[in-house]
Amino acid sequence: MAIAKRTEKPKKPGRQPGSGGVHLAEVATSYIENAIREGRYLPGQRLVEADLAAETKLGIGPIREALRVLAGEGVIDLVPYKGARIRRLEKKDLISILQALKGVGYTGLTLVAEAARQGKDVSALNDAMAVIRMSARRTNVATFMIRVADFHTVVHALSGNDYLDKIAGRLHLNLFHRELATYLPIEDWDGYVGTYEQIAKTLVAGDGDKAVKVFMKHMDNLIARLREEPRA
Repeated sequence: MAIAKRTEKPKKPGRQPGSGGVHLAEVATSYIENAIREGRYLPGQRLVEADLAAETKLGIGPIREALRVLAGEGVIDLVPYKGARIRRLEKKDLISILQALKGVGYTGLTLVAEAARQGKDVSALNDAMAVIRMSARRTNVATFMIRVADFHTVVHALSGNDYLDKIAGRLHLNLFHRELATYLPIEDWDGYVGTYEQIAKTLVAGDGDKAVKVFMKHMDNLIARLREEPRA
């Protein structure tokens, strides 16, 4: 899957009257995840609790809980006496995630094509495709890949299956796309965009078999390129 100018930073959450500790921890978790998505926190970067607490104005407690949650999900590593670091994904991790995404993608594309055949409005795919088209060549590879991931988020929403996005969310896609971009620079932007234009076009036409075929070939090509990459 491999950017347009950086998105504007979200407003810092700050304390909210009457908010409980659980809610603040969720806010802190989302803040860190968004920072990874936007490239403000990068793989291998150290996260300092005090700095995060000052930046978000949430306090040490919610930050500490957020770091524990993200460590449990494999997004960060908690190292004794050294604190937290954004996890680095190895090549084998990237291949495993791509393999998992093939399954999620197959289900989503099939369901959306069926919905299109039944007359459901799937024009949001064209809007998502326009964003991909605009971001090609105008941004870095990682952000372009995130725009592609946004296309799949639209697919999940149109599929009618609420679990697809939840499953994809467990695959740490914000971190995944940042790391994948370091391994697979895009040399053929037109080809990459063309692949997704073909997927969008066939989905709108209700041709799930063709959309799945194009998607699977694309994913298999990414996996093959990763396996040829000499780095571990």
